[in-house]
Amino acid sequence: NGPSAEEIAKLPQWEMNALTQGRSEGQVQVFNKSGKAIAAQWSAASRTWIEVGEVTGTNANAGTLNGEQYDHVLPIEIDVPGGGIQKLQIGYNNGENPFVTAQKFIDDNMLDQGYLAQIADYIRQRAGDSGP
Repeated sequence: NGPSAEEIAKLPQWEMNALTQGRSEGQVQVFNKSGKAIAAQWSAASRTWIEVGEVTGTNANAGTLNGEQYDHVLPIEIDVPGGGIQKLQIGYNNGENPFVTAQKFIDDNMLDQGYLAQIADYIRQRAGDSGP
């Protein structure tokens, strides 16, 4: 479930990587190498791109929830009044606003509004802060 053929075709060609200078040590760039998406890391010392490996798009957290594919499906446990725990799952895609996702989750599960910041922070911690 990695990059599509169209996405790979738009990447800079690996053979031309000498023309693409990295901006800083350790910068990661994805190239098209023989139709595969290859991640490379810039080495400022050698002024070259060092191949890291193929970009497969697999993510340990990725999954399907209610028939929809998500970049991250995260477990959430909510304390239930009177004791006990309600185990739920939340779906989140990279680039989404964690607060919007958390609000929809609260609405869908009829949860207390007070959980909003806590759930949004949890999404950011687990999914990485790629949102606004």
